[in-house]
Amino acid sequence: MKTVLITGGNRNTGYGIAKLFAERGWAVIITSRNQESIDQAVKQLKEQTNGVVFGFAHDVRQTNKVDELLQKVMQTGYIPDSIILNGAMLGIGVDPLTVPIEEWEEVLHCNVVGNFAVARTFAKVMVEKGVQGTLVFLGSVNYQDCNEGRSSYNASKGAILSLTKSLAVDLGKFGIRSNCLMPGPIRTDRYDKLTEKEREYRDKSLPIGRVSTIEEVAKGVYFLASDESGNMTGSGVILDGGMDCLNSGRY
Repeated sequence: MKTVLITGGNRNTGYGIAKLFAERGWAVIITSRNQESIDQAVKQLKEQTNGVVFGFAHDVRQTNKVDELLQKVMQTGYIPDSIILNGAMLGIGVDPLTVPIEEWEEVLHCNVVGNFAVARTFAKVMVEKGVQGTLVFLGSVNYQDCNEGRSSYNASKGAILSLTKSLAVDLGKFGIRSNCLMPGPIRTDRYDKLTEKEREYRDKSLPIGRVSTIEEVAKGVYFLASDESGNMTGSGVILDGGMDCLNSGRY
């Protein structure tokens, strides 16, 4: 049985990714900051998929706690074949002129350093066990087309694409592939909180006429994580309804 570890897998896109993997017969291990939320997600995933699912509390920002996560995962008896780096801080409403540098830095630390710590810790296990696995980072079209008031988030997504490529080069000799899925807007619960007029405006602003669904993003992740993507590595794959094609880069 193939096994996948997903950071931030308790809700929204992360949960959708976990659900698809479980439906396709993978053992699924999810993490999030809150154990209660994880327990609820694990229970629901088991009920919906009848799959093998585990969940552990882990704050991606706490890079000194990654070894504890590794020990918990190894105790399940399952060795991850794929690591999905989905956990992130959103960094919304950041004024670069006034934001405390510690707050700005925290977004970079979580999204880049924190996910790197998880990726490299489990990549070491892959190398030791001879697992030719995959790393899939969740980036964003914001890696180049930036939203206002999100300088820390935008910067982190640019760094994630560079990190993806660097790990592809460094880990390729071990048969480990590293790729990055870069979604545009996704219909999560944040999107559902918008007014009907706001949702209609955003949908119509995209060439395809609607934002991506969680299920579509999950399928993109699965493609990169599984053998379906062959020897593909070091790639940044855009999945955004055509948003990146617009001259303004805004919606």
